[in-house]
Amino acid sequence: MLFIVLNLLVAAVATHQIAYFPPPNSVDDYIRIDISDGDSPITEVTIAAWVKQAPLPESDTDAGYFFSYMSSTSANEDNMLLLGGNRYDECIKFYVSGEDERSSTCSNYNIVTDGEWTHYTATWTSATGETKAYLNGELIKEATIAKNIEIGHGGVLIIGQDQDSYGGGFQARNAFSGGITGLFWLRKVLTPDQVSTLYRDTLVHRDSESYPPGDIVLSWSEILTTGSFHGGTYTNG
Repeated sequence: MLFIVLNLLVAAVATHQIAYFPPPNSVDDYIRIDISDGDSPITEVTIAAWVKQAPLPESDTDAGYFFSYMSSTSANEDNMLLLGGNRYDECIKFYVSGEDERSSTCSNYNIVTDGEWTHYTATWTSATGETKAYLNGELIKEATIAKNIEIGHGGVLIIGQDQDSYGGGFQARNAFSGGITGLFWLRKVLTPDQVSTLYRDTLVHRDSESYPPGDIVLSWSEILTTGSFHGGTYTNG
C-alpha cells in the first residue's frame, strides 16, 4: 500500500517561553483560559505539548494532569478533555467525556521521567472513537473511546490542574509541577507521520508553533497572552 504523506506542518516564530508550575503540587498554581462560544462542536482533537515533570519523591504517585477542558454546555459533567502523566498508573492518560459516556485510555507505558523534557501528543475522533497516544513522536497506545461524542466549543481550559467542577474543584494530588511549553490544541487529527514530524521539528525550539494552518483552537502564544496566571505560576519571558 502506498502512502502519500503531505507535509502540512508549518513553523512559526518561536516564542521561547516556558510556563513553570513550582513544586510541591498545589491547587493554587494554574493558568486559566476562557474559550468563547460560537463555533460548531468539536469532533476531532489533537493536543500536543512539551512537558518537564518536576522531581518528586519516589513515593509520590500524584497524577500530574496538565490539560483540563470543561465545556460550558456540560458544566454539570466531568472534564470533556483531560490529559496528563498519571504517576500512579505510570501512563499517559487521555480522558474524553460526554453526556452518557466517560472513557479514558491509559498507555500502560512508564512516561514519568522527572527533570527531562518529554513530548506528549493525544488524538481523538468522534466518528470512530479512534484515540491515539504518542510519546516523543512515537505511537504507544491506540484505543476506541467516546464514539459519537461532541465537545462543546466554549468553556474553560485549565493548564496545570484537573477540574472537578467548572473552573475549579482542584485537588493537589492531581496537580502538575514542572515546566510546559509549546502546548496547542487542534480541531483535527494529526497523522502518525505528522506527529513524528512535529516532534522532530520542535526538538530544538520546543515552543515553535508547528501545526497545520486553519484548524487551531488554541495556540501556545494565545495561552501566554490571554491566559490568567494564578498562584506561583510564571514564565521565563
